[in-house]
Amino acid sequence: MHFYEMSSRLIGDTVSKVTDNVTTVVLAASVITLILGYVSKVLLRQSSDKDLKYPPYIPSSIPFLGHAIAFGKSPIEFLENAYEKYGPVFSFTMVGSTFTYLLGSDAAQLMFNSKNDDLNAEDVYSRLTTPGVWQRSSL
Repeated sequence: MHFYEMSSRLIGDTVSKVTDNVTTVVLAASVITLILGYVSKVLLRQSSDKDLKYPPYIPSSIPFLGHAIAFGKSPIEFLENAYEKYGPVFSFTMVGSTFTYLLGSDAAQLMFNSKNDDLNAEDVYSRLTTPGVWQRSSL
């Protein structure tokens, strides 16, 4: 019983010291919540990557920013390295958004010659090619 009394006294003293400082408790709870959220996001993303409908996802250790720094420094080198490692179709995150790249002639052929149920180029390019209201300025 002596060991049990010592351990419960030690735990009780530690808890009483921590609860005396509310800021410490709030900060610790916030850090634990952020860590658990990030870990669950990573685990959920890994489990969803096993679905063959989605291209390979390039993981990043930097939440939200993702690969923005590496892509910003040298986009061509980043895309070439990703092509070598993941193939012609892959996705990655930059500044909270997921980008999917199709590189090379095989990927382009897949994109432009596939059935609308699989990949739809019209969905991608319709926003770029839809006629808008054009105004002429008079000089």
